[in-house]
Amino acid sequence: MKRASLSLKGRAAAWHALPPVLRGVMWSALAGLLSIILNVLMRKLVVGSGALDPIVTAFWRYVFGALTVTPWLFTVGRAAWHASQPLNHVVRSMMQATGLAVWFYALPLIPIAETTALGFTAPLFITIGAALFLGEKVGVRRIGAVAIGFVGTLVIIRPGFATLSEGSLLMLATAPLFAASNLMAKAIASRDSITAIVGWQSTAVTVFLFIPALYFWQWPSLTQFLGLALGGILGTASQLCLSQSYKVADIAATQPISFLQLVWATMLGFLMFGDHPDLWTWVGAAVIFISNMYISHREVVRRGKADLTGAVPPAPQ
Repeated sequence: MKRASLSLKGRAAAWHALPPVLRGVMWSALAGLLSIILNVLMRKLVVGSGALDPIVTAFWRYVFGALTVTPWLFTVGRAAWHASQPLNHVVRSMMQATGLAVWFYALPLIPIAETTALGFTAPLFITIGAALFLGEKVGVRRIGAVAIGFVGTLVIIRPGFATLSEGSLLMLATAPLFAASNLMAKAIASRDSITAIVGWQSTAVTVFLFIPALYFWQWPSLTQFLGLALGGILGTASQLCLSQSYKVADIAATQPISFLQLVWATMLGFLMFGDHPDLWTWVGAAVIFISNMYISHREVVRRGKADLTGAVPPAPQ
């Protein structure tokens, strides 16, 4: 037992001896892998014989996700749950719930790789929303990066050259909804604690999804319940890994590894569902990814200037 304890301490010391950027990249890679496994698991639940309705699946997935974080929420005390403006939490949760419902409906309609590729558009909508609703100044270079990102989106869905896929359009519609939710979280975080944000979201989103789920109600089988419970654990673990990644390294340094999600999504999609994403999915995803990388780089440049001057500089261009 003592030898095993020393071995664990040695491994922990070796881990912390790694450069922070490398640790951040590894945390980010693990977060992406867990996220793709979660997506594959959820798709497995909503396709095939005996499949669950997407809204019911979304509800139960969020129930188990909420149960996973509940022990932590109760250890921080009631004061940390205080919300300065409860209505903002409710509106944000409504956007999150709507995005989740649409996402689950789109999930069985398109390959996992295309789901992942279109998910890369969320940061583009966040950049636009930050300019429109948070008053951030967006210069020519960032506007150009956003435009290039949307060109990548058009490469994937190819309107006018291929039949527009209902799944692609639904998945693309989730990006502005999740972006709006994230922007509201950013605004709320200046007044309320992260515990309040997570607690309100866990409760309110579950309630919002329960209402439409009643119309399509199905009781999951024991196997499906186990899959949903595993989904709750995977989702929480992915978020924790991503948070740890941001904690030890700049987001711009960890962004490149996130493109591996497309590789994992393609492999698992082929093994589990026989998916065959076409070349244009890869090309479009690469274009979107490059635009996101540039936006992240400009954000790091802006923050670097803030650190040097002690003041908040103009928003990046």
